[in-house]
Amino acid sequence: MRSGAGYFIMLGFLAVLDIYVFFAIRTAFANASARTRSIANLVYWIVSGTALALAAGYRFIPADGNSLVLTYIRTMLIAPVLAKVMVAIFMLIDDVRRLIMWIVGLFRKKPAENIGPEGFKQGITRSQFLTRTGLALGGTLVGTLVYGFSNKYNYHVRKVKLGFNNLPSAFKGMRIVQISDIHSGSFRDKAAVTKGVEMILVQKPDIILFTGDLVNDRAIEMEHYKEVFSKLTAPMGVYSVLGNHDYGDYYPWPDFDGDHYSKMKEDNLRQLKEIHGDMGWKLMMNEHTLLERNGQQIALLGIENWSANARFPRFGDMKKAHAGTEAVPFKILMSHDPSHWDARY
Repeated sequence: MRSGAGYFIMLGFLAVLDIYVFFAIRTAFANASARTRSIANLVYWIVSGTALALAAGYRFIPADGNSLVLTYIRTMLIAPVLAKVMVAIFMLIDDVRRLIMWIVGLFRKKPAENIGPEGFKQGITRSQFLTRTGLALGGTLVGTLVYGFSNKYNYHVRKVKLGFNNLPSAFKGMRIVQISDIHSGSFRDKAAVTKGVEMILVQKPDIILFTGDLVNDRAIEMEHYKEVFSKLTAPMGVYSVLGNHDYGDYYPWPDFDGDHYSKMKEDNLRQLKEIHGDMGWKLMMNEHTLLERNGQQIALLGIENWSANARFPRFGDMKKAHAGTEAVPFKILMSHDPSHWDARY
């Protein structure tokens, strides 16, 4: 069970946001028929009421509940809120605009707005334009999230041909398959996931590199998929690193103490590392390995997550991983967050 003053503040914020955005719905459908307005209002409050009910009941959902169910519930909560915040921003812009116009109007006569030569209002008002723009962007956001859920098994192979002057000749033509962000806790179709793994094997890769986020939160998410991903093999091996989700930072571990330490979280990370090994993957924790072909070598470096955004984990240690590879002419870096390189090098 989740509790605390912050929880009730959140519920209050959601309720106020619902009411505020409802005015946008009324404005957008102001010129529609009575039936259309009624349907729009009903749909809005069904969606908003459901989201608010989920938010109110979320504290009673066990923290160790089904990961897939929790993921869908979170999405059903987050998607409408993000959309409404976007609408509210445009409404706030319009409210500020009208406040300024009202203040200006106190000192001078306000000219008629949008009046045509015959004295009739032309087109839509600025308020309607801003409101409809906010609703359109908010609706697009929700649509994108819904599409993402329905499209998560629509795998594609993107082939990129790379050339480097300092690449040893023995490694020319090497086929690398890079995969990332599996997030196994979001899966519910094992056959579809297996198809994705088979697509990788069809590429006949020399080496497979996984760049983090094997799970959403917990190692248990891999319970039914460890066997599937164990099928990933390559002559030069399968290597992996951790992503920000793999550390379990976004999960409400029930044994968190005052110092934000959780034995359950620590054990979860240990189990996740073991899963990489059980699948035959070499998990690289701020280290490197030398790959050899016909007497020539390149280095593969794998670091833990490090992000330019301070909200995300910063455990990556490039110096530690790089040490000992100075004489190697060519190196491949595995890092979950690309902002690491841009921010530090």
